[in-house]
Amino acid sequence: MSRDFDPNFVHVPVYFEVGVKMVVRSGDNKILVLKRSEVCGSKYSLPGGGLDMGEDIFEACNRECLEELNVSCTPKEILNILCDNPDSKESKRGIVAVVLCELNSNDIELNWEHDSYDWFDINSALSLELTNHARRILTSLDK
Repeated sequence: MSRDFDPNFVHVPVYFEVGVKMVVRSGDNKILVLKRSEVCGSKYSLPGGGLDMGEDIFEACNRECLEELNVSCTPKEILNILCDNPDSKESKRGIVAVVLCELNSNDIELNWEHDSYDWFDINSALSLELTNHARRILTSLDK
């Protein structure tokens, strides 16, 4: 069997970054939404970030909660796995695990990444100026 040359084939290595975004619900089923600081784009987002080397998804959730909220959390279940920029021609893409988490305390203290936070029902949150991740996640929860 011979391999024919394909003039349309261009080898581009694809790199995936892996991250987590957390859905944190209050007792009345509202979702924690963070307002990013100006240096981070000023949009509304969900807590989360990238996995560190050797870290699993649930460990990353707890670390990100501690970093961003100064509160530990208990990850409950993976709700979804999303691909960033699925239609992108760029070689760098992201995989994001969406995880339902429960905070172990309500004493939230935000770090420099965020200016404020509040609890919203999904429809109210969708009316905010959200990051792309947050909009995709909240839209998927609304179905």
